[in-house]
Amino acid sequence: KIQAYLLGKLSESEFLAVVSPALKINPGQRCEGFFYAGMKNLLDGNKVAAAQFFQKCVATGERSVFEYVSAKAELKATGQ
Repeated sequence: KIQAYLLGKLSESEFLAVVSPALKINPGQRCEGFFYAGMKNLLDGNKVAAAQFFQKCVATGERSVFEYVSAKAELKATGQ
C-alpha cells in the first residue's frame, strides 16, 4: 500500500484508512504509515501536514523502526 500511495495510485484517505488506530494492526506498521504520509506531504510542499504525520509517527512510541527515528529527525530539522 505504501508504494501505491507514494506513486499516487492510492489517495491519502484510502492510505490512512489502512493505518487507522481503529484497525488492529501492528503499531510499527502504523508508525511506518504515518511516516510515509508525512514524507509525501513534505515532498508535495505541505509542511504543516507533514509535521502532523511525523508527530503521529513518533507518538506511536515504536522506537525500533527506522521510520520512528526518521520522523524525529524530520521534526528536529523543521524545528518542531
